Amino acid sequence: MGVAARLASCVLLALGVLGVLATLPSLPAQAQDAAACPPPDPAWATATAGAGASATPTSPPPIRPRVDGPSGVVALTFDAGADRGYAEDILDALLAEQVPATFGMTGTWAQANADLVARMAAEGHQVINHTYDHRSFTGLSDRLGGLSADRRRQELLDADAIIAPLIGHTTCPWFRVPYGDDDARVDQDVAELGYTQKVGWTIDTLGWRGARVQDIVARSLRLAAPDAIYVMHVGIQSRDGPALPPVIDGLREQGYGFATVAALASE
Repeated sequence: MGVAARLASCVLLALGVLGVLATLPSLPAQAQDAAACPPPDPAWATATAGAGASATPTSPPPIRPRVDGPSGVVALTFDAGADRGYAEDILDALLAEQVPATFGMTGTWAQANADLVARMAAEGHQVINHTYDHRSFTGLSDRLGGLSADRRRQELLDADAIIAPLIGHTTCPWFRVPYGDDDARVDQDVAELGYTQKVGWTIDTLGWRGARVQDIVARSLRLAAPDAIYVMHVGIQSRDGPALPPVIDGLREQGYGFATVAALASE
């Protein structure tokens, strides 16, 4: 994706489309979750016992969804849509440090890396819907003309059909639009499916732009604030994976704990 297009997407988010922080006031969480999300499928019950999982469906996950710190909490989110990249290293670091995280998952990535998706859920991380193949909803970043309301809904449905059996439950109501490309119609277009919790970010580490590890760490710590939502990427072209351990250490030194986006939103 071009730098100018990605920066334009970030500007759109900064102007008020900050995902969960922007959508939560519209309905109580219980009402949003019940809007139209599909009922549980009994076949999903044993999904998280798959390869690479660290917990069984009947045992609690090893990582709690929220670990408070004296300065508050932040949410680390990782988008997975390209290659396997540093995903295993990221999961190993999160498990070793007992840090919960949120993974924005495309259907194609989940299909290619089913073992890691099952592991994410089994270890206590939140997995959210990042559409099937990362097509821009508006066409701003990929220059492919954008998607109709029906195509937007189908992107979420197709992704969930792959992800839900791997994590043991639907991704609904949580989703992240590709590239952060948003417009005034997105919320209405997908709400009828139950996708009412749009997850954006407040801090972009810029790993996707090829930032060096030391720059990712410095930026992450300089911009830290209570309830911040970081966006990182698991792909090999981003150095977010190698930067993660010092980012965690630095945030802890500043007094921050960690939470999944769902746990952050429920406070």
